[in-house]
Amino acid sequence: MLIIKRNMKFLVFNNKNGLGTADKLIVNWESVKYIKPIDGDTFYIELNNGAYLEFDLSGANTSPKAIEAINRVVKANPNSRVLEVKPRSLTEFVFSNIQYRVAASGSIDGSGAQYAVAVFTDTNTITNLPLGNAGQFLTSGGAGANPTWTTSAGIPYLIDTNSVYVADVPQFLSGNPQGNTFLGIDAGQYHTTGVSNTAFGYKAMVGGFDGEGDECVFIGYESGSLNNTEDRNVGVGYRAALGPSGNDNVAVGHNAQAGSFGNVTVGSQAGANLTGSENVLIGSSAGDALTSGDRNIAIGADALGSSTGSDENIAIGHDAMTQNNVSGSWNVGIGKNALKVVTSGERNVAIAGYFAGDALTTGSNNTTIGFWSLSAEQTGSGNVALGESALKNQNASTSTSTANIGIGYNAGSSLSTGTNNIVIGTNAQASSATATNEITLGNSSITVIRAAVTSITSLSDERDKKDIEDLDTGLDFVKSLKPRKFVWDNRDETITEQQIDKDGNISDVEKEIINSNKGKKDFGFIAQEVKSLDNDTLRLIYDENPDKLEMSYGKLVPILVKAIQELSAKVTALENA
Repeated sequence: MLIIKRNMKFLVFNNKNGLGTADKLIVNWESVKYIKPIDGDTFYIELNNGAYLEFDLSGANTSPKAIEAINRVVKANPNSRVLEVKPRSLTEFVFSNIQYRVAASGSIDGSGAQYAVAVFTDTNTITNLPLGNAGQFLTSGGAGANPTWTTSAGIPYLIDTNSVYVADVPQFLSGNPQGNTFLGIDAGQYHTTGVSNTAFGYKAMVGGFDGEGDECVFIGYESGSLNNTEDRNVGVGYRAALGPSGNDNVAVGHNAQAGSFGNVTVGSQAGANLTGSENVLIGSSAGDALTSGDRNIAIGADALGSSTGSDENIAIGHDAMTQNNVSGSWNVGIGKNALKVVTSGERNVAIAGYFAGDALTTGSNNTTIGFWSLSAEQTGSGNVALGESALKNQNASTSTSTANIGIGYNAGSSLSTGTNNIVIGTNAQASSATATNEITLGNSSITVIRAAVTSITSLSDERDKKDIEDLDTGLDFVKSLKPRKFVWDNRDETITEQQIDKDGNISDVEKEIINSNKGKKDFGFIAQEVKSLDNDTLRLIYDENPDKLEMSYGKLVPILVKAIQELSAKVTALENA
């Protein structure tokens, strides 16, 4: 006997002596696609997934009224979706000896006995496989065999008050240590008494045979695996903080290491060989060669990348101090390539500059701020370069290129081996590349030097002089001078600037310096004319750069005084004659 019901959500069939062994066969009403007639005695229900139930009413012990009712529903909606059929169209019908089957092209979605799994035992037969026991899972038997329920072997675990150990329970736990959470094969394997630890991953915080570390967090394959009695360490990443030898370290990243105590390393390989203390290393391979160095700060990929035992350096920027590989300490390099190759140099400061001081190796006590500032110097010391390209080309290749000061854009960029120079101002340059003991204020466009006083005081102490004699240059020399008036017609000047495109490519660009004095009227002396009268005592003409002669007007004062004295003597002699 087959009962067909439209019961809200399901079509429920009496399945005695029917398909499979279940008493009832249930089809989810929402899974039905069509009810469709085949002929006068047959119709089928097609499901959304392509399977269908076929009903054969021939020879059935049915009442004409029942057959008429079913045919009316089917014929009235031969191709309609079931949702378009009024629910009341299907009432309860009772039949006997009805044949039905399931098509081989699919399965019945949502059908079968309650608490069972429907499986095909052959192409035309569904069997409802009873559910297994709690905790079992279904295992395929392969082609030609039914699946089976399998009982899991189980995962080792231990819940001890507020400690949880999953996948491996430590073998040597002692005294019920609390607050621990270990998850992973061999995680905390040798842990004994340490409390409030968290370890996730294979061999995470596996520990030594003491296993007394407290308040540590290790996440990742073998992270903190050698942490034994050390406390308050954090390691996140593959083999991160593998074996800290002290407390209060933080290591985050692939093979980022923790060193001794108080270190922070973040980034793949950051501090990879660290044994020192109180370092901060952030960035891929930052400080990755550092061993015993202490209190260093490196931020940026490869920053402080080759340093081994140096202390108290600050390197911020890609490749900043990346080759500090000897013992240089107390250096500060901020910016890409800042102090890139410094080795044993100490107390250098390079800030806010792409390539600032990037060639320094053994030079010490240098301060450089700005793009390319002091970018060629290797061994010189005591230099100060403030401004883009300040002292850019200085490099004596010896320790003698010392104590130069360049302040301003491109200030002193023409210096190469000079010493003890001060050059201040945009594009201000020393008299020559090898000038020594000079002070230059401003470039050639400067027309006024202003101050609250009208003269520059110079040393004139008798105790610092010898071989003192009366000056014999006076009136005759003054009479030989040729005061001139003229118009400035300055020769063209150029400087070379470096430019960087968005891809980091560097190119040299020639730039002309516009002299604002050109075309202006002025008066004075002609250096070449005075030079013919000059000697090594007067030194009126400064010819450090033969291509640009300069004159010291202030040195004329003693000569003019001498000339006035000689002239006064003549006047007195005439008055007494």
